[in-house]
Amino acid sequence: MSIQVSDAAVNEVYDTWKAKGFPHYPSDYNWRKTQFAKMIRFDRSTLLKPKQKVVGSSAHGLSLAWSYMPHHWGIQCGTMKTPMEIWNDEEHFKKGIRKLLSGTFWEQKEYHNITASDLRSVLRRYSGTQAVSNFRPTSAAVIYDRFLEKASPLFGGKAGTTWDMSCGYGGRLLGAIAADVNYIGTDPCTETYEGLKGIRDDWGNKNRTIEIHKLGSEEFRPDYCSVDLCFTSPPYFDWEKYSEED
Repeated sequence: MSIQVSDAAVNEVYDTWKAKGFPHYPSDYNWRKTQFAKMIRFDRSTLLKPKQKVVGSSAHGLSLAWSYMPHHWGIQCGTMKTPMEIWNDEEHFKKGIRKLLSGTFWEQKEYHNITASDLRSVLRRYSGTQAVSNFRPTSAAVIYDRFLEKASPLFGGKAGTTWDMSCGYGGRLLGAIAADVNYIGTDPCTETYEGLKGIRDDWGNKNRTIEIHKLGSEEFRPDYCSVDLCFTSPPYFDWEKYSEED
């Protein structure tokens, strides 16, 4: 049951967070290092359920991927509002804060305990709003574990290579890093491309090849016999408007 919330409490949260700025995921190295370590330590083998023909999911590594893609908050999905639009609309943002404080749809929180994570949840899930999606890194890693060879120095085996034709926001790239395989990715969006390079540079294994190409998959021609697996999440035609670039 929701509780009554005063305008003063709503205004306090609104003013505090507008002064702090948009609640992006942290980008400092120590936070990212912690998130990366959690993803690597997670036992992803528990996600594979062959009898049910299902690969499960976990959130490990997802926040890390998003932290390199701050532009994703403003990307339009069809006719839905973006999270950034809610942030910039005082009326809607305050309605979301009120729902959070009153326990409507979310666990009720006191105004002085509202976190950046709470606000990100509100901005993503506010009525009439939709944010773009990202592939779970651990789920991608399970696919690579299942379908790609791993390096075996003792027997001369080499790690396989996956081509991700529509990179998106780095979930499958992080999965390839976690699975210790080679990765080729194509994506034409400049901001996304820069984020992908950041993930590669910060977490890539120097013993594995990670190629990020800033172009559409229809323009890319991998070297003959250089790809062992093609695995992606295709773009949603004109539903997710990734960029205004040509």
